[in-house]
Amino acid sequence: MYKQNLIITSLYNLERYRNNRERVDYTRIQKNLEEKGLDFKLTTFEEVVNNFHHYTSLEQSLIIYTSSGDSEYKAYIEDILLFLSKRNTLIPGYAFLKAHRNKGVQELLKIEKGLLDKDYGYYPNLKNLQKHASVNEYPVVFKLLDGSRGKEVHKITDKNRLESLYQKKYRSTLSTKGKILHLKKVVKGYLVKKHADYETNMRFILQEYIDKPDNDWKVKILNDKFYVFNRKIMKNDFRSGIMTTDLEPTENILNYAKGIYEKLDVPFLSLDIASSSNNCFIIEFSAIDFCTNFFTESVCYYSFENGCWRKNKNRSTLNDEFTASYFRFIQKCNKGGKVCRS
Repeated sequence: MYKQNLIITSLYNLERYRNNRERVDYTRIQKNLEEKGLDFKLTTFEEVVNNFHHYTSLEQSLIIYTSSGDSEYKAYIEDILLFLSKRNTLIPGYAFLKAHRNKGVQELLKIEKGLLDKDYGYYPNLKNLQKHASVNEYPVVFKLLDGSRGKEVHKITDKNRLESLYQKKYRSTLSTKGKILHLKKVVKGYLVKKHADYETNMRFILQEYIDKPDNDWKVKILNDKFYVFNRKIMKNDFRSGIMTTDLEPTENILNYAKGIYEKLDVPFLSLDIASSSNNCFIIEFSAIDFCTNFFTESVCYYSFENGCWRKNKNRSTLNDEFTASYFRFIQKCNKGGKVCRS
């Protein structure tokens, strides 16, 4: 057993984003942390697998890592970090890796952290909803676990719409072979029982519908700096549209975002927040691998200083802010000589 702090990313990220000002460059972050007195080895997930016995001998080490928007590669990362997390501290914790592009885990984390402020349901299939729960009031919001920019988010007005949408989405996920089996199941009754449990599983979320939201906000938090964008609600739609900085956030929005950030206890955070009649609701969040285009588009950020919010000009660089976020978090974790686990 030995100790060695790691930064693990994909070979693709390492090669593509090197010296890219609009993306996080982990080569730069490793050097920045080294200058602050923290020794981290930069490696790739591929390298870890090729020398798996060596890396699973690590203990009491800090591991900074990235995720992926590709579902298969993300599952590959999850498999690897499942073992490395046993005797080491992942930054952020393993639950936040699972929550990346997974709205189901996000809902479970909201409950665990005391952040659930709207009714929700997380179901493995439609049959489970029909058997173990019921929708008492429509409309509701239907969400598949993955998807961005509202692509897999739908307003459901009645039971029939819910059932038809579920079946449509389910069929779209099937392979050619799966579609043939599904067709046989519909046409031939003898296949219904045999395949019922397996073929109809497709996890989804039902959330309480927010009536007449005033605004939708995107809040990115780096190094205790809050970068805020307003997203206008699209006409004749409940989903939000293009991000702008035209509307300044209220203290209520900033305080709400700050409270979530403190409860989740992560180095940095991306939040989707809806506001309605001075009330705020967390929609989704990500504590890893969120879009960084916002940084170059931001002319200002907000910080909480001496009990009040201040608006500041954005003069720093993306990699410096990510480095500071990691450094601040590690200092907090190591306070008192004890490594904490997020």
